[in-house]
Amino acid sequence: MKRLAALLLLPMMATAGELEQGQAIAAEFKSELMQTLKSAIADGGPVNGISVCNSAAGPLAEQVAQRHGVTLGRIGTRTRSPANEPQGWQTQLLAAVEQEPTPQVLTIDNHRLYAEPLFIQKPCMACHGEPAGEVKAALDTYYPNDKATGYALGDLRGVLWVKLDQQTQ
Repeated sequence: MKRLAALLLLPMMATAGELEQGQAIAAEFKSELMQTLKSAIADGGPVNGISVCNSAAGPLAEQVAQRHGVTLGRIGTRTRSPANEPQGWQTQLLAAVEQEPTPQVLTIDNHRLYAEPLFIQKPCMACHGEPAGEVKAALDTYYPNDKATGYALGDLRGVLWVKLDQQTQ
């Protein structure tokens, strides 16, 4: 089994430009998401931020991905929704980043993937730390099976990934 896993996750040196391409696309997505989230929080506090994050993150990821001809997404060490549990190659990617939490390019299942660790920062704590009051109630409403709390500042929250190729098996 270890041999099979090694074949699926190949640590290969990033080709010229792959790391930079992944970083640029990830930065664009994070900037747009944070701008949207900060605006929502300014307009209605963290509860409004939860609503906007719930509805806007996916479409923003799709828009950025389309602009660059890639696929991108996020996976968490703990999930907000059972539908977002890491599966297959995502589990392997998360394990690789947990082992080496730095931006990197990996080959998994014949795909070149840029992976960037996401760490808990101060603004994340209202929803991912020990939420209480209306924030806890909003999380319970939007994410009744939420496991993405209990983090401390600096904890690894998950991975932002960019599929740099569009190969299929």
